[in-house]
Amino acid sequence: MKYRTLVIVGVLVAFLLPVSLLGSSATHQPYEPQEREYRIAHESTDAYGTTPDAYEGMSTNPDTATSVDELSPEAQQMFHDLLKQPRGASERRPSGWQTQTIQVCADYMLVCDTYAEAPEFPGSPEHISHETVRVSTLEYNGEYYTAQQTKFYSSAMGLAFGAALTLLVFTIYSLLLLWMTYTRSESHPRAVLSFTALGLVLILWPYISMLLNFEFTPFLIGVPGVILATVFLVFTYVKSRFGD
Repeated sequence: MKYRTLVIVGVLVAFLLPVSLLGSSATHQPYEPQEREYRIAHESTDAYGTTPDAYEGMSTNPDTATSVDELSPEAQQMFHDLLKQPRGASERRPSGWQTQTIQVCADYMLVCDTYAEAPEFPGSPEHISHETVRVSTLEYNGEYYTAQQTKFYSSAMGLAFGAALTLLVFTIYSLLLLWMTYTRSESHPRAVLSFTALGLVLILWPYISMLLNFEFTPFLIGVPGVILATVFLVFTYVKSRFGD
């Protein structure tokens, strides 16, 4: 790669590193931080018409049932996905529940490998502890199902801390890459190109992690990148300063 082209690409990537966080989630991930759990119970099962103790009073009356055909496309897809799940039981719940946990793509993602929008079952949301629950009755092909939808919330403090760390690492790496591009592109073009490529990986991390099914944050890549970039700059400075 020509010197001028390398400088332009390096500066552009360095600029986009912190900017990329402005339009992404707190920790630069492809999915919303809230996990969602959905479950249905057929009227022939023990689980039908039941709700956890904390949610007593929520409506499971078949007279208020909503036809699945009246649901949003996402909710209809969720219902049909649940029908494919095996019926299970646990100590906390009676037998018959068909359950699925999903992630929803963040709004800024241009491509999505799961639900682009969160499926919403009917019912008034009840906020309890760190979760929001909806309970309702659905009708499908003349048969009734109890439906539960639970949204689990992540710690706001944890999200803020993760966002701050990610922004710090991205900013430091951006400054190191910028300095490296201006001072090392001519003498060490391959090294500068490698660090520029790593910066591009950090920028595109939501898509890379979705494609490769990685669940860790770019912070875990950015920190080694910062360390390696610092070592490279110090080493090349010492070598050029004190000579061979």
